[in-house]
Amino acid sequence: MMAVVALGANAYNVDDFVYTKTAKYQVTGANLVVNGDFKSGDTGTDGWDAIDAVNAPLATTFTMGVGGPNGSNTQKVLAGQTALTAGMKQQIAIEMGGTYVVTLRVMGAGAGFTDLDLTGANSNYINAYYNTDGALATAGGTNNTVLSYGENGVSGGYGFSFSNEGFTEVSFAIEAPAEGFIMIDLRGLNEGLEIADVECHSATPVYDERIAGRRLAYFNKYLNAVDMTEREGYADLKATMDEVQNGIDTNADAATMASLMENMEMMWKEVFVPSNFSNVIDLIPTTDGSANTGNNSANWMKWTSKWNKLTSDYKNKAPWSWSTDRWAHKGTAENSPMTVEWQRTSTYTWDNIATLTATLDAGTYFWGVSADGGMSTLNKERWARSWAQECIATQLFFNGDTTDIFMLDPAITNDYVFAFELKETKEITLGIRSNQTLAMSNGNFTSFYNPVLYQLLVAGEDTPEQKAYIERFNVQLEALAGRIEVANGYLAAEQKEMPWGKEDLLVGVTEAKARYDAWKAMTKDEILYAMDNYEEIADTVMNSGVRFLNNNYITPFLTKNSPLTNMPKAIAAATATKEMRIYSGSAKMSDLEAEILKAQNLYDAKLLVPFSSEDSLALVEEKAALEALVVEFKNAITVENVIDIDFGTQEAPASIVKHEDPEGLVETYYTIDGAKGQMVMADAESSAGYGLGYNATDSLGILCVGNSVATVEFSGALAKASDIVNIQFDLYMGKLTKRYAGYYVVSEIGDTICGLYFSSYDGKDKYNTFGVDYNKYIPGVGSSKAQNAAIAAASNKTHFDIVLDYGAKMMYCTTSSSKGTVTTESVALNSAAPAKFILTSD
Repeated sequence: MMAVVALGANAYNVDDFVYTKTAKYQVTGANLVVNGDFKSGDTGTDGWDAIDAVNAPLATTFTMGVGGPNGSNTQKVLAGQTALTAGMKQQIAIEMGGTYVVTLRVMGAGAGFTDLDLTGANSNYINAYYNTDGALATAGGTNNTVLSYGENGVSGGYGFSFSNEGFTEVSFAIEAPAEGFIMIDLRGLNEGLEIADVECHSATPVYDERIAGRRLAYFNKYLNAVDMTEREGYADLKATMDEVQNGIDTNADAATMASLMENMEMMWKEVFVPSNFSNVIDLIPTTDGSANTGNNSANWMKWTSKWNKLTSDYKNKAPWSWSTDRWAHKGTAENSPMTVEWQRTSTYTWDNIATLTATLDAGTYFWGVSADGGMSTLNKERWARSWAQECIATQLFFNGDTTDIFMLDPAITNDYVFAFELKETKEITLGIRSNQTLAMSNGNFTSFYNPVLYQLLVAGEDTPEQKAYIERFNVQLEALAGRIEVANGYLAAEQKEMPWGKEDLLVGVTEAKARYDAWKAMTKDEILYAMDNYEEIADTVMNSGVRFLNNNYITPFLTKNSPLTNMPKAIAAATATKEMRIYSGSAKMSDLEAEILKAQNLYDAKLLVPFSSEDSLALVEEKAALEALVVEFKNAITVENVIDIDFGTQEAPASIVKHEDPEGLVETYYTIDGAKGQMVMADAESSAGYGLGYNATDSLGILCVGNSVATVEFSGALAKASDIVNIQFDLYMGKLTKRYAGYYVVSEIGDTICGLYFSSYDGKDKYNTFGVDYNKYIPGVGSSKAQNAAIAAASNKTHFDIVLDYGAKMMYCTTSSSKGTVTTESVALNSAAPAKFILTSD
């Protein structure tokens, strides 16, 4: 008796080509899958095993269908799989390592996608992988993390979209390092999904002509936009492009195609582009505020800073702006792309637009980028881009014109460019619009590389690079002229406040002027000759002109005269302090008046003598003596200290006392007693309250301010018609994200007399009686994450000295910190006597 078995035709045979998403392979061996066309057995599943034969046998999970590709049958999912414990698998033993390609075809009852990163119900986990133990991949970790792939298992990173209108091929290239198993793993499938034509072949990688095709299409965008036939390098570029196309048409081998591609790319980059285009995006400056950071061009591929949110980190570095805070520059080195990243559960409106504003000359422009992007999924508790769907709808725009929408490829970086004509020199806007077509619950990750804003060069005209080079040269030359003018001002006969060292300064000015005259006499041809020979002549003018005069002559001149220029400032400050009403009763009044006169006489005398180190030292010493006496003068007033609350030291910390009513009639409160007076706090136990230090042992001499209110009440009426009230305290601020802190002084009738309530993070205030310039004079530690010891550092302290002068009916505030000491302008004081000092934060 002879059994006859009907065999379906293989989709692939030896010497056929198979394409994965990123590569091309040639089949070298027979199909290794048993019953991949599902024609063997009563249910068509001979050779296949259930993922869970007890709870989800194949007979109850799949039903056999007909009408598959190549005359094959299909296996159709009866019910959606509620977990990764239902489905089918096949284990294929291989005797040697090598490259294997697994292919299959899928069609859904509705459109959908497969994804290795999704591990929930109905996530269509369709995968093929190698391992040495033949074990099925098992879920690892928690929180629905991606499957681990068995011993030495590696995810291919693939995902595929499919429809309900026809079968979509799913293909995996698997590198098997040695003898082992190829695992075909199909589970967690949607109801109605059909699977057909499962195959596994040994294969060898061959050249993928799609790579060359993409580059040819990109180059043709330029060549077909305007007539390039007479342009330098056109004929040679076109010849190399024709050779590449011929290589595609004749299935040339990988080595040949690599050589042809190298020739074409070299002709494009080294001949055609330099001869015909200027990438003016490299010449559009940002406003970084610091030199030599690598962030001074609008071309983000040149940036050397990592900005997680360009809208906030990049701040006002024109000319780029972004519509949402999802734009980022994740890398810290050159050649890092700009990205748009969304993670799931985002609920707010989004429209991802990057806009560049610049003034461009009239001409023909090509605006383009390289880009890739796709849906993001949660992979081992980290967001990763899936290859499942092309879901990033993108447009480029230029001066009001907008390209058609194109979808970015999640697996392949493609080049996009579009030509535009600018009729006149004007300010334009160009940019990128990139939005996800899927619901934001999926998330996305998009990368943009290598921006080009090519201006087509016009014969006989200076190139943008030449114009920029000459402009940089002229800017530095003008800067040198400005420094010479400043120095000449110091040398003028009528300039008598800084008389020391004029003869040395004159030497520097004479030499700098000679260098300036030589550079000023250069012709344009000479300047461009320097450019062609890679001489940065603008840097030469800066280093050998501007910095030469500044560093060697102007700065030493100013330093030599600083004892003279500093003395009038010290005299003025001491005089102003002497005249303050709060110090009118100082026991050191006559001493300070005598010291001010002594300092003035010494200053007047030294203005008239030549420089000597002895005279300079005498001025320095007298200034120090005057400033020391000012401190003594301030301390020599008679005061009644009605409040004195100190928070102790590490060795002897203050105590926080809890006050709790056993009957619950009065709310619980907390106090800290001082030498005089008491601070009362509503909350000092919860993490939102107040406490001494930031844990049990650190900085106990500092009160850590929480989300609460602390109050110090003044006993009695402190201010009569002629009284002065002085309030002093120390404050340490951190840049806590969008949080405010500060103080208020409240009168006996409940009015706010003065206060400051501000955020170091936002640089904004909600209350600021004296107009304190906190952004300039009050330190705020580091980033939004800086806390504890960083905030409590002595260098981060600001001393507040508030004067309420009821006699003069005015008040003012002095702050002293590492950023300097400054006193505000006086503010009118018309309030009743102060009754409370309130310390608060949100």
